[in-house]
This record gives sequence, structure tokens and C-alpha cells, in this order.
Amino acid sequence: MTDRWSLPGRPSWTSRLRPPKDIVVLTLATVGGLALVVWGWLMQGSEYTPGLLLQFGSSLVLIVPLIVLGRVFERRMQRTQDALSSDLADIQAQMRAARARLDTLGETSRDGLLDRHRRRELLLREAERTPTAERLAALLHEAAGLQAVDNGGVRTRLPGSDLWLRLDLRRTAAPAQNQPNQLNQPNQLNQPNQLNQPNQPNQPNQRNQQNRPNQQSQQNQVQPGRSGDETLRLTLEDRGGTAVAATAWARDEQASAAARRLTARRAGAMPGTASAGTAAAGLRDIDGLLRLLVATLRTAIAARTGQEQQDLGRLIELPNEQWAISADGLWCRQRYFHIRTEQLLDARQDWRRYALAKSWVDREHFLDAYKTAHALLSRSASGSQ
Repeated sequence: MTDRWSLPGRPSWTSRLRPPKDIVVLTLATVGGLALVVWGWLMQGSEYTPGLLLQFGSSLVLIVPLIVLGRVFERRMQRTQDALSSDLADIQAQMRAARARLDTLGETSRDGLLDRHRRRELLLREAERTPTAERLAALLHEAAGLQAVDNGGVRTRLPGSDLWLRLDLRRTAAPAQNQPNQLNQPNQLNQPNQLNQPNQPNQPNQRNQQNRPNQQSQQNQVQPGRSGDETLRLTLEDRGGTAVAATAWARDEQASAAARRLTARRAGAMPGTASAGTAAAGLRDIDGLLRLLVATLRTAIAARTGQEQQDLGRLIELPNEQWAISADGLWCRQRYFHIRTEQLLDARQDWRRYALAKSWVDREHFLDAYKTAHALLSRSASGSQ
């Protein structure tokens, strides 16, 4: 039969009756001190009394204030601890309430983000299947809202040509009040030689346009949520971004019609040239070119939303599968390697030699991307100045 006093984990009665060690030490020290005092008094007699009183007095002077201060500090620490405990309980209650609100908001936000991601993915798939003007305009708005593409849109190279096709949104200028017949005039975008016409000196508001050089660039920037007052635009340009032909693409117009108009304007601007023939050949597969632009928009959105391994900045072009050109420089798509715009344009820095020394760099792909990025970004830098 097991003794109830010897249960596991229960102290024995002898250990419970044993006083703590600190009390034993204090008692022994007190008894020893009194024994020494009595012994000294017996040895010296009455002559020992003044010294003894002096010792007791000095001890009281030292010990009593310390005891009082200790009690005061102890009470203050207790009050502080009680206040901290109360504040901690309030903080914990607020944290529980905030956690409950965050859980509610988190579910709502997750649902909203998932719904937006699903709608964006659906739009991308529809644009890849049938790249219409309405879908591409919506994708440009989405990418512009994320600041995933450059303000001038995105572009891709025509196969077998030295020309690029750019897709962007332009703000539609409101009719001026001092030109009542402007709405009845034909669309200026349909004039074939508009890009080659010199500036008219007697146009109204020319002085105001000269005093505000950035007004047109600010109007042409894509603003999310304002699709009704913007025009989708197709532009043929050279490596450096200089436009050679452009046309507006109506939302209800077939891509092939816009491509034929763009081809005619290119041929009218430079008739009989080899580049005009290659441009016409490249624009025959306009749907394939638009799908490449959709792939560029997909990459830009994925990089900005964290679906890619790195952010590529405000994307402009994907010259090949290894490199990407954005407004802030040349990016490697396969690993983190970024040549900033100021580094790319600095003649004192030979980033071309540095990159070609890497074993993972494809020489042909890098040289083509570097040449294109240098030409494109140098023109942008000189235009901003």
C-alpha cells in the first residue's frame, strides 16, 4: 500500500518543517553577532559600552533609511506592475479586436485580389486568343495602373525588319473653343504626311505650347480609369524610337484594317524603299505582332505583381527571352542583373564588356538588346532634357 505522504512529487514532512536556508543563515549571523558583542563586553566591562553604542547608532543610521527606501521602491514597483498589467490587458484586448478586424478585412482583400487576378487573367487569355483594340486598351490601362509599362506604351520588333511596332494610348484632345468647326474636320491621324509636315508658324496657342513643353507629354500619359477619352495608337518606329508612320486604331475596328492603313502611310512616307517592303511584309501578320505585345504586357504585369522572380520596372520591350528593356535600364529576365539607364549611357563605364565576360550571357542576345536599349533610352534622356 502506498503511503500518501510519499506520493511522487509531494515533499516529505521533514522537508516541509525544515526552514529556508536564508532564514537559517540570518539567524546564525544574528546569534553570532550577539555572542561577539557579549564576549567583548565581558572582556572590557563598562569601557566597552560607548563603543557598542556607537556601533549600534551608526548601524541604525545606515540600515533604517535603506529599509525605508526599499519599502518605498517596493510599493512603487508594485503600483507600476499593477498599472503595466492593466495596460497589457487592454493592449491584448485591442490586439484581439484588431486581429478580428484584420481577419475580416483580409478575407475581403483576398477575395478582391483573387477576383481581380481572375479577371486580369481572363482578359489576357482573351487578348491572346483574339487581340482586339478594346482588349488591348483594357490591358494597357491595367498595366498603367500598376505602373508596369512605360508611359509611351510597349513595342515589339517586326520580324526580318529594322522597324518596331509600338502600341500606346493617347489622350484625345478636347475641341478648342476658338475653332468651332474642329469637330467637322477629318481626323488628323488619317493624314498620310502628318509626320513629315513642318510646324505652322501661325497656329494658335503656339506660344503657349512653347512655354509649356511638357504639356503634350503629360496629356499623352496613360491614366487608369479614363478609357473614354483616350485613343489606341499603332506606331512604326526605328530602333531609337523615332516614329516613321502612325495611325489611330478605333475600338470597333479590325486590326488588319489598321495595319493596312499603317502600311500605306509607311509607303507614302518613304516610297520605293526596302524598309517599306519589309514593313508591309511584317504587318501582314498583325495578329501575331499583337500577341507578342500581349505577351509583353503579361510579363510586365506579372513582374509588377510579384509573379515573376524580379520586378522589371516600367517595361518597354522584350527584345529576346533573356533581356528586357524598361524605362530604368536593361534587365536580365533569367537572374538578377540590372544595368541602370545612367550606367548604360555613361561612356566611361563599359558595361558591355563586363556583361559579356559572364558565362551565362548569350552574346548575340545581349549585343542586340544592349544596342536597342542604348538607342532607345538615349533618345528618351535627350528628349527629357
